[in-house]
Amino acid sequence: MKEILLITRTLSSGGAEKVVGKLSIELSKFYNVSILLFNAERIDYPYEGRIIDLKTDLGPTLFAKIIGNIKRYIQIKKIKKGSAFDSAISFLTIPNILNLLTKRKEKTVISIRNYQPKKKNLVFEWFYGRLLKRANHIVTVSKQLEDYYKKKYKFSKQKTTTIYNMYDIDYILDKASDNENLIEQDKSELKLINIGSLTPQKNQIFLIELMDVLVNKYCLNISLFLLGEGPLENKLKKRTNDKKLTDYIHFLGFKRNPYKYLKSSDVFVFPSLYEGFPNALVEAMICENAILAADCPTGPQEILLSSHGSIRKKDLPFEHHSGFLFESFNNNSYNNLLKNWAEKILYIYHNKQLLNLQKREACFRSKRFSTANIIEEWIYLI
Repeated sequence: MKEILLITRTLSSGGAEKVVGKLSIELSKFYNVSILLFNAERIDYPYEGRIIDLKTDLGPTLFAKIIGNIKRYIQIKKIKKGSAFDSAISFLTIPNILNLLTKRKEKTVISIRNYQPKKKNLVFEWFYGRLLKRANHIVTVSKQLEDYYKKKYKFSKQKTTTIYNMYDIDYILDKASDNENLIEQDKSELKLINIGSLTPQKNQIFLIELMDVLVNKYCLNISLFLLGEGPLENKLKKRTNDKKLTDYIHFLGFKRNPYKYLKSSDVFVFPSLYEGFPNALVEAMICENAILAADCPTGPQEILLSSHGSIRKKDLPFEHHSGFLFESFNNNSYNNLLKNWAEKILYIYHNKQLLNLQKREACFRSKRFSTANIIEEWIYLI
């Protein structure tokens, strides 16, 4: 039986980390799986296989981070030397770099999971590009992301593959069946939800401005629930308080079972500035949420329309089967975007028949990301 090594930072509070846990469960049905973690002290996601805990946390300074990653490099090199892994699959930038630097005879697969809107320094770009050439294969999570990296680093078609994230739909729906939660008890006529780290990338500040319009201008009986934690939490709460929206916007923190909150909501609002393949968006579809999303790079258009590049900027906002797709926040008028989002929410607020249709369609269209459809692509690659 083949020996497979999965490498990532942790198995807690992150989309890539959740994918690693799910992949370990499915691959364990066919292979011996080991999961190498930088720190296994906190594990939030289910997994299967042997945990290899490096027990390394990095200090706050650049020097401490360099020393910490050198220690990780030495540890991983020793682990690979003492084991006969057939494949080593890594997720996220630093694990990818360490996987490639310690490459031996095993098949080395790199998973690139996020669009990078800003260039890092030129030295890093040159170094990372050269290093990626050592990979046997590079997996991206969206076609748009694959095209971006092929163009950026001039990879051949044979070297890259897009494999979408996979979802255990039955498991998610089972977890969603527990309706004892704050959202279920809420009496609003329309319940919006967003799940994600409270960071600039996820752009929750826009949702607070949007709620200001919906509540204070249009006087809608509406609520917004934010699931997640992060460095902007205090700033977002202060903005909510300043706008006198504390009765309408609820910060629920990180939840191990977000599905029951999704199941009790009506609309998943997704204003991210950039992504790779947003897990929460598909999970919201599975749980029958209508989707209002920014057409950011990369992922939303492929998820909602089964392709990318099929919708031009002039066609946005675009009504799709599951909701609405809006222009990205890159170089577009903020006030115009705010107006467009508010108008579409006002439209479905007064058109519950359309809302219910969008919710059913979202659930139906999520099935192409089921585990059964996606795991075969990983097995073929390994």
